[in-house]
Amino acid sequence: MSSWANYKDKVVRYFPFSQSEWKGFATTVLVFAVLFSFTNWGETAFDLQEGLKNLLIAIVIVGVSLFVHHAAQRLMGLWYGYRVEHRVWWIGLLVGLLAAMLSNGRVLIFAATALQAHFLPAHRLGRWRYGPSLREIGATAFMGPIASVVVAFLLYLIAPTFFADFLTFNLLFAAYNMLPIPPLDGLHVFVGSRAGYGGSFAYLFTFFSFLGFFLIYFLANFSFWWSILLGMIIGLLGWFVFFTVAERK
Repeated sequence: MSSWANYKDKVVRYFPFSQSEWKGFATTVLVFAVLFSFTNWGETAFDLQEGLKNLLIAIVIVGVSLFVHHAAQRLMGLWYGYRVEHRVWWIGLLVGLLAAMLSNGRVLIFAATALQAHFLPAHRLGRWRYGPSLREIGATAFMGPIASVVVAFLLYLIAPTFFADFLTFNLLFAAYNMLPIPPLDGLHVFVGSRAGYGGSFAYLFTFFSFLGFFLIYFLANFSFWWSILLGMIIGLLGWFVFFTVAERK
């Protein structure tokens, strides 16, 4: 792996967000915050003061969540020797807004961030450096959803009531980003896992675990902990079934 001095130099040089990235970040945070607080503008009737308060809370939740997600990917990318750039997926933002309006806030879609990894050959001394690695880019993309869930889960354990909405958003955001749809993280993770060790276990297990958790927790109304456990079991079963079917073909 890279030396600490080299890694520190890469972080200082390439971690800061560009002006265009900050603009895209602010736009995404605002749109996601509107979606997340879509149904929180009054209990029985429209309440502007209550709605603005909930919108402000949503902006803080979404802003911190997206920064953790992006920062984790940038740090992981720099460790491997890539400068990570984040862009807005405008189609995803539009789909999210339309879904919320047409469903009156019952369908929330948080899928509008795209990762692009730029190769840094000068910072990969002593390593294979003839071109980008699909496995490394996949691991870089994977770090975003993982960081989102881990940070939110740890905060939830500290103060469950206070961080309940924070955990909910991060679970939704991570799940949508794991979809294998370009340019979302899920496509990079899936392609990278196919190119790395263990085949596509990492992607399939995570994807089916998220899917199982949401079906059990939000639709079947199981407890949070039982939903996590059963989601992981579904993840293992999903990977096994997919792997078995793929092998037969």
